[in-house]
Amino acid sequence: MLRQALHQWFWDTYDYLGRLLTANVILFLVLAFSAWYSVRVVVQLTNPIGPAGQALGLFLLLVVAGPVWFTVWFAPVGYFGGLVSAEKDPGFREFKNGLRQAWARTWKWFQLLCLIVGTLFINLWFYLSGIDFNGSLRFLGYILAGLCFWLIIGLGAAAMAATPLVIRGELKPLTALKTGLLLALKFPGLLVGGFIFLVSLWIIGTYIKFAGILIFGFTGTVMLTNSIYDVLLEWERMEKRAIEMEAKGKKRPRNWKQMRAQEEEQEEERMDKERYDRTLRDLLRPWED
Repeated sequence: MLRQALHQWFWDTYDYLGRLLTANVILFLVLAFSAWYSVRVVVQLTNPIGPAGQALGLFLLLVVAGPVWFTVWFAPVGYFGGLVSAEKDPGFREFKNGLRQAWARTWKWFQLLCLIVGTLFINLWFYLSGIDFNGSLRFLGYILAGLCFWLIIGLGAAAMAATPLVIRGELKPLTALKTGLLLALKFPGLLVGGFIFLVSLWIIGTYIKFAGILIFGFTGTVMLTNSIYDVLLEWERMEKRAIEMEAKGKKRPRNWKQMRAQEEEQEEERMDKERYDRTLRDLLRPWED
């Protein structure tokens, strides 16, 4: 499933590369530098207090400013990606329309998400700092820190599926979070794998002097969540079809390959199948049929 999501992600971004690159540069200038400056100010103001004060200051910055930053990032590109999936051929103005239409619900979603993530990071810092966990209790601190770390990974995986649900207005934030957690448990390979893939891209982009993030980090992240959402929708549709066939006395497929084969036999392929049925040759020599 992750391979299918990455395949769709590549061709969606390839088809709208110019608009996405332009939007990414704008987002980079607006978000990256404002975030860097804000963190710098908070660290300077809390420096006399010590590490505990700095951790608290960064926590407050994430909870207060984080929802605004992430909304400006995800709402316009997520709305644009939804139109791409619907074969609407969106123009550059749709980024502005997405920010206007999806602002309120996306902001509420990231309020909830930033509060949870910020709390987990504070706990992670607390357990790793060794405060009140000296001697024989140090091992317990490491265990609790590891638990917080994996909770952050799990929450990131859940957000991969839940964020498009909120942006498109299908679920409210708390319901979307519950749904995302259930999907992360059901499809760990897709969601956890997708989250680790994104984190790896951001680490690589930062390592090469932020060039990767400047070129494609922001819009690339949101477009991948959009592709993962589409794959989950297709899986749900195919599961429903399998249940209907089983009710009619037909053999129900037991895995993804069987479901795909049965779908092809029934000639019920996705409406945009032709868009994604491309290979490397279509990238290098697009003029050939």
